[in-house]
Amino acid sequence: MIGSSAGIGQATALLFAQEGAYVTIHGQSTEKLEATKTLLLQAGINEDKILIISGSIQEEETQKNLIEKTVQKFGKLDILINNVGQSRKPNVPDRLDIEHYDYVMNSPLTPYYSVAKCALDSYTKNAAVVYGSNGIRVNAINPGTVDTDIWKRSDDPRVTSFCDKLIKETIVDRMGKSEEIARVIALLASDDGAFITGSCWVIDGGAMVTPSYFGQT
Repeated sequence: MIGSSAGIGQATALLFAQEGAYVTIHGQSTEKLEATKTLLLQAGINEDKILIISGSIQEEETQKNLIEKTVQKFGKLDILINNVGQSRKPNVPDRLDIEHYDYVMNSPLTPYYSVAKCALDSYTKNAAVVYGSNGIRVNAINPGTVDTDIWKRSDDPRVTSFCDKLIKETIVDRMGKSEEIARVIALLASDDGAFITGSCWVIDGGAMVTPSYFGQT
């Protein structure tokens, strides 16, 4: 579970563990990873079913550790969930700086933000075709505005205003919950989703079908 120290990733790791999965949790903050581990333990998950891998997913060493150490501890890798991304590089003042482009694009894809997301949808469909003959299914989740810690990191009133605007653009008139996204991910990874591959699931409370989303009233 790449990017599982908070928010959607943490909720997904917890749900999968509760469903009986052995889970590798990943993030850059060892403190947050330990908090996630504690959350799993408090939920009754056996410590032997949890593996922690820390480091930037942009680093090749971290990528190798995630795969190799998971297989080493648990014997195999059945499900890979990539839950990571960012809109800009920290401490780079110019939003159009080439450093931003490299930073954002290298996170979801090494494989500016919207371009990376569109590329991921195309990559998902292509990967489903390429690896389908090996029994591997590939799907994408496109979540809308979800109530995670990312909205609490800033005291800037503009952030609150922007968040309120996004909520008003949804049909259900609220943010999504991390647990709601986690349940869809679990469906896609389960036998109930065996006939689903190459699919991009939009889970946004109906935001993309509202007139305001397209700048209309």
